[in-house]
Parts: sequence; structure tokens; C-alpha cells
Amino acid sequence: MTSQTTRLLFVRHGTATRMTEELRDPPLAPRGRDEAAETAAHLAALLAGRRPRLLASPLARTTETASIIGAALDLAPEPAPAFAEIPWTDGQPVVSRAADIKDWLGRGWGDMPAAQRAWAVGVVEAARGLSGLVVVVSHFVPINVLVGHARGSDRVLEFRPRPASVTIFTAGADGLAVESLGAEDESLFA
Repeated sequence: MTSQTTRLLFVRHGTATRMTEELRDPPLAPRGRDEAAETAAHLAALLAGRRPRLLASPLARTTETASIIGAALDLAPEPAPAFAEIPWTDGQPVVSRAADIKDWLGRGWGDMPAAQRAWAVGVVEAARGLSGLVVVVSHFVPINVLVGHARGSDRVLEFRPRPASVTIFTAGADGLAVESLGAEDESLFA
């Protein structure tokens, strides 16, 4: 990696507990903590001898995943609100959130509500504003936003990153490029 190349490692958070009306920001499930620990060990080996920045969406499942990764890398996670999950629509109840996201995943960005389109632009701008070696703990849709942008695609769904998977991008003068996609889980939002 040259000093002018930026390398972004986007980690999808581990499996979370079930979202409810009373708990709209769920923490990791025990399985999610195990997934995060496995990814942390992988990143510690991959990044041995290097000191990246560690950013995390401010939601509970991402901050918990980032804390586990941070412990392995001896880093304190920095909050990164731009990489939070796609915004809720006004008044959207939890019971319809998964169905709405599944519907959105079948669309192109041009067919999305204005607030979600603007959010996606913000995700790309935030990623393009990063430099150096950065690990970002984020969510399913923001990672898809970046993969689609790098591929020049308008589709909301580009792939189905499994929990705690790592998708790697490079950024330079030519823009954002996918170096490698994280492991997939085809059953997610199927």
C-alpha cells in the first residue's frame, strides 16, 4: 500500500438480538459476540504491525462489535454516525422494518425515498473522506451502498454480507474500488 492509497476494511456487525418496539437498538446476541471475536482475531493477524483507525456506527450492535475488535487491535473505536444503518421512515414500526428493507433491497437507488437516497450519498461522501488504513464497523445496507458505488451500480442490493464479514475497498485518485467482498449469507433478506 502506497502512502496515497486508502484501504477501508468494512466489517458488518455480528448477529444482534431481536429488535422490538421497546428495543430498537439491540445489542449483539451471544453468537454475534463469538462472530466478532473471530473477526477480531482475523483482523489482528491481517493487520499485524499496522495501526489503523477504528470507526463504528453509533448503534449498539456495531459499537459492541467494534469494542471486541478494538480490544484485539489495542484501539479505541471512534463514533462514525455516517456509517449507521439506513434511516427509518417517519413512524415506521419495528414490525414493518424488515419488510420495508427487503422491499428496498429489490429496488434501484433512483426508486428509493428521498431521505434514503440522501443518506446513501452521505455514506459515499464519508467513505471518500477517509484516508490511510481504516477499519469501519457498519451495517448491511451501507456496505452495499459502497459496493454499488464502486461498481457503478444503481442497485440497492449488491451482495449479502454475513454478520462480522469483512469487505475491503481501496480509494485513490481513481475513486473507490472493491478489493474483496466479505463472506456472504444468501439467506439474509431472501
